[in-house]
Amino acid sequence: MATGGLILFAALAGPESQQPSVPVRAQVSAPSARDECPVLWGGSLGAFGPNSWTTVGFATQPALCWLELSLGVGLGVGDVSGGIYTDDGVDDIEVEGDGTYVSYTVPLRARFWFFQKHSLIADAGFGITHYRMSADIEGTFGANGTWTRHTTPLVAFVGIGYGIRHSGAKPGPRLSVSAGVFAHLTELGESQVVSEGGGIRGGRLLRAELDEETNELLELEPYGEIAVGWMF
Repeated sequence: MATGGLILFAALAGPESQQPSVPVRAQVSAPSARDECPVLWGGSLGAFGPNSWTTVGFATQPALCWLELSLGVGLGVGDVSGGIYTDDGVDDIEVEGDGTYVSYTVPLRARFWFFQKHSLIADAGFGITHYRMSADIEGTFGANGTWTRHTTPLVAFVGIGYGIRHSGAKPGPRLSVSAGVFAHLTELGESQVVSEGGGIRGGRLLRAELDEETNELLELEPYGEIAVGWMF
C-alpha cells in the first residue's frame, strides 16, 4: 500500500518536478567608452602662465580621456620707461617717459594627457593678447604729455610638463606643473604721443625710444606655470 502511494505521488507531480534546476547567471555589460571617458566641465587657476602672472580658465574633457580643452584669460603687468638726452645746437633737451602696461592674454588651449593619473602632459595654445601701454612724459621747458600704445597681436605657445589627475579621467581635482615658450605671431600696433599745450621738443625721439623698448615683448619668451583645477 505504501509503495503504491509513492508511485501515485510521482505520477501526479509530473516530469517538471523531477528536472534539475539550472542556475541563473547575471548579465553584466561591459562599461561603455562614454562611462570610461565621460564629458566633464570645470575650471582652473594658474600662476606664471604664458605671458601672464595669473590665469583663470574654463575647461572641458570632450569624452576623450587624453584630451582637455580650455579657454581662459591671463593678466600680465610691466614697466615702460625711456629717456632722450640731446641738444639742438642751442639748448640741451631732456625728455623722459615713465609708465606701465597691462596685458590680457586670451588663449584656446589643448592639453594632452599621456597616462591616466600621474602623467606627462603637453600643451598647445593659440589666441590674442591685448596690451594697454602708457607713459607720462616730462621734458625741459615744461613740456609734458602722454605716450600710449594699445594693440592686440595674435599669440601662440607650446609647453610640456607633469600632471596629476586624482581620479583619472573621472570627476575630481587636477594639478599640473609645466614650462614652455610663448611667441607673438603678429607685430604690435602704432603708438602716439599727445602733448599738453604745445609740442614736446624731443617727443618724436622719445616715442621711437619707447616703441623700441616695448617691441622687445615680441621676442620668444619662456614661461613656467603651476595650475590647479577641478572637473565635474
